[in-house]
Amino acid sequence: MIWVTDLKGHKTKLHTMLIREIRKSPDTVLILSNGNSLIVKESVDNIVDMISGKYEAVKV
Repeated sequence: MIWVTDLKGHKTKLHTMLIREIRKSPDTVLILSNGNSLIVKESVDNIVDMISGKYEAVKV
């Protein structure tokens, strides 16, 4: 799970397996597996780094 910040400044913990797609337009938009979208303050690169870091930490 990663922490993301919506445009109002509220932090939300999001399970990375729910993210189907990440778009930049000009805000970062997360398209979720249920079809909903979430606009966040974090950059696309930051989201990708957070997701990659979570999965690398699990590897042994």
